[in-house]
Amino acid sequence: MLAARKHTRKARPGVVFTVVALAAALAATLGLAACQKDQTPRVTLTVVCTDEVRAHLANPAVTDAQTFLQAAADQFAATYDGVDLTIKVVSVPAGTLATTIAPELQPVVVPESEPEPEPEPGEEGEGMGLVPSEPDPTSSLESELSGPKETSDEEAEQIGAPNAIASMKAAFAEEISGGASAPAETVVPDVVFGHYDEIAPAIYTGRITPVGDVITSEMRLNIPDAFLEAGRIPADGRIYLLPFSATQMVLVFDEDLFEACGLDAFVVRQGTIAAPGEQEASAGGSADAVVADAMSRVVVQTWSPAQWVEVLEVLSAKLPTLAQERQVQAFNEWSSNVELARQAAKDAGGDAAAQDAAAAEFGEAPHLSPLYPMMMFGKGSEGARFMVAFLHMFGGSFFDDEGYVLTETPEGIAAASWIALGSAHGYFPPDVEGMTYADCAKLFANGQLGIFAVDSRDIEQLFRDAVVQDEGGEASMSRHYGFVTFPLWSMAAQEPIREFMAAEKPSMSIITEADGTTSGFSALIPGEFTGFAVVDNGDALKVQIAKEFLAFILNSDEWLAYSVVEGEMPADRFMVDKFTKELGVVGEFRYLRDHTVNLSLNVPSWDGVLEAFQQAMGGIVSGGKTAVEATAAIDGATNAVLEPIYRDIKLHE
Repeated sequence: MLAARKHTRKARPGVVFTVVALAAALAATLGLAACQKDQTPRVTLTVVCTDEVRAHLANPAVTDAQTFLQAAADQFAATYDGVDLTIKVVSVPAGTLATTIAPELQPVVVPESEPEPEPEPGEEGEGMGLVPSEPDPTSSLESELSGPKETSDEEAEQIGAPNAIASMKAAFAEEISGGASAPAETVVPDVVFGHYDEIAPAIYTGRITPVGDVITSEMRLNIPDAFLEAGRIPADGRIYLLPFSATQMVLVFDEDLFEACGLDAFVVRQGTIAAPGEQEASAGGSADAVVADAMSRVVVQTWSPAQWVEVLEVLSAKLPTLAQERQVQAFNEWSSNVELARQAAKDAGGDAAAQDAAAAEFGEAPHLSPLYPMMMFGKGSEGARFMVAFLHMFGGSFFDDEGYVLTETPEGIAAASWIALGSAHGYFPPDVEGMTYADCAKLFANGQLGIFAVDSRDIEQLFRDAVVQDEGGEASMSRHYGFVTFPLWSMAAQEPIREFMAAEKPSMSIITEADGTTSGFSALIPGEFTGFAVVDNGDALKVQIAKEFLAFILNSDEWLAYSVVEGEMPADRFMVDKFTKELGVVGEFRYLRDHTVNLSLNVPSWDGVLEAFQQAMGGIVSGGKTAVEATAAIDGATNAVLEPIYRDIKLHE
C-alpha cells in the first residue's frame, strides 16, 4: 500500500467541479425537465493514448499506458453518479496523436488489431568531418526501447494499481472496430494522453479546450510551477495540457577521461567508491547489481562559469597528449603481440607465410583515436533540442511573447558567441559543422568525447553498455559516468568569459568566484513532457466529465503511481519522494525539478522549427557568421516555418 499523505487527497470524481455545475451541464446538454430526474443519460468517452512502451516502476507488470488508463477509467465510471458512463481507452501509433485529435490535419484510421510494423532505423548523418574509432558493437546507446512485451492472459488478470486494488477489472478487451470481421473505425477522442509535442499542433485547430480549471490548490502544492507552466501556450496564455511526467535532458561526462586529465575534483559520487572493478564485485557480481550500484552513486552537479572554463580548458589542453599516449601504448602492445606470434610460428617450423598469418591475427597497427572535450554539431535535426538548450545559457526564452523564435537578443547573442569561440578554442571536434548528433554519440560511446548530452530515458542504457564480464561471468564497469546540468548563467558572467576565451591563454584568474561578475548561475533542465488534454467535440457534458476524469487521476495516489516510469520524472512530488529508489539516477533530479523547462513552448510545429534551427546553427559552429548574423539567420529560418501556421490558427473559444 502507498504511504498516506499528511493531507487527505480525495480520489473521487467531482473533486474539481461542483454538483451544481454538473447538473447545469446535464440540463443544458440533454434538455432534462424536472419530471425526468429518474432518467439516467448514457455517455461514452473515448481516451486515446500512444502505443509507446512505458516501463512502470511502481508496477512492472504494466508496460503500456492503455492498461492503466483503462483500469482507472473503469474505476472512475463505476463510481460516477448521475450518468451511465462508459470509457473506452484505445492506443494509436506514436506520432499520430495530433492527426487523431484533428482529422483535418490528416485523417487517421485505427486498423483491426494488426501489429504496427517495426520502425526503420534512422539514417546516419552525412558529411562527417572526422572518423571516430568503431565503438563496441554491443553498445546500444543510440538504440530505441524494444517493443511491447507479450503478456499472458494469466498475467493480465494480475495487473492492477500499484497498491493491488482488489477485483480491478481487466483492461478494455473489445476491439474498437467491434470485432475482427468488422471494418476499421476512425477514433474520435475526448481525452488524449501522450507527449506534448505530439498533442500541441491540435491545439491550434481549436479542438483542445483549456484545462486550467482542473488545477486545484492541492495540485499546485504537489506539482512544481515549472511542470504546470509547461502546458501553457504563448498565443493566449492559457493552459491546455496537464502534466503526468517528464523526460529530462542532462549532460553526461566521462569520469575516466576527467581523472586522466587531473580533473578528479569533478568526479563526485555518493558515499565511498573503490577503484574501478572493485566496487562492482561488492555489489554481487551480476550485471544488474553492478549497474544498480553504479547508478546509486550518481550525483547531478551544477557547474559555475569558472568551473566550466576550468573543465574545458584542461580537457582541450590535455586530451591531445592523452590520445597520443594511448596510441603509443596500444601500438607497443600490438607490436609485442605480433613479434611473439611471429616467433612462435617460427619456432614451430613455420615459413615466412605462416609467420605472416600468425601476425595477421592481431590486425593492423592501431591508429590514433583523437579525444575531444565536448559535443557539438551543425547538421541534422536529431538532437537539435540540445543545441536549443545551449542558446539558453545566458537566459532568454528562445521565443517571444507571441510564440515566434527570438534569439537575436543580448542573451541569445552571448550564447551564440560562446559556442563560436568554443569552436575556435578547441572545445569541440574539428569540422563540427559537418557532424550530427549521431556522430557525437559514436565518439562518446567509444570513449573519445568528454561531455555529451542525453535524455534521462537513456541513462540506464549508458551504464548497461559499460558492463563487461570476465571468463567466470563476473561483471564490472568498464567506464564511469558523471552528470551535470546544462549551464544557465547571468549576463554579468558573459563578458569576462568572452574576454578570457578571446585572449591568448591568459591566467584563468580572469574568471574567479571571487569576482562578482560570475555570480548568479543556476541549473537548466530541458524537459519533454507527457500528459493529458481534453478534446471538445461539441458536447459540453462530455467535456465536463472528461475534465473530471483527469482530476480523478491527478488527485489519486493509485493512478499517479503510474507516472513512475523508467527514465522519467513524475510530475507529482509525493510520487517522486515515494519512489526515489526505483527512479534510480532520475531520482537525483528531484532537487532540480523547479528548473525544468519546456523548450518547445508548445508551438504548432516544433519538429519543423528544430530542423530549420539546426540548418542555421551551422553558421555558429563553423565560425562562418558572427553571433549577430547567426542568430538573425536562426530567427528568419524558424519563423518562416511558424508564420504561415500562425496566420491560420484557431484557438478554443
